[in-house]
Amino acid sequence: MTMNTSFDTKLTETDWDPAKSAWRCVMLRLSGVEIDSIYSGNERLPAGCYGIDRDRWIIRWNSKKQQPKEIKLMVSINRTSNNSDSATPLNKAIILFAVIAFLVVVVRYI
Repeated sequence: MTMNTSFDTKLTETDWDPAKSAWRCVMLRLSGVEIDSIYSGNERLPAGCYGIDRDRWIIRWNSKKQQPKEIKLMVSINRTSNNSDSATPLNKAIILFAVIAFLVVVVRYI
């Protein structure tokens, strides 16, 4: 089963790294994170104005224009759940307790 979560977040001057001409964006290190679009004010930025570098966790400013002071990222996280997700320690403990309780009842009535 795939679970999708979408939200927006802002990167500001404090996230800007002038040496790299890029914003630091640590959420890029999370698996399943996709940057759907980037806005400056109410204007959607063309994809050619920026580059997303997942290895360095940055969004590089590629335009010759001055970078915006603040950008808004439209982010989605896609996560595929699998059966191992249900095998948390708590779930394992509950199953083990149920098996032990069953065995106690069976042994008691033999």
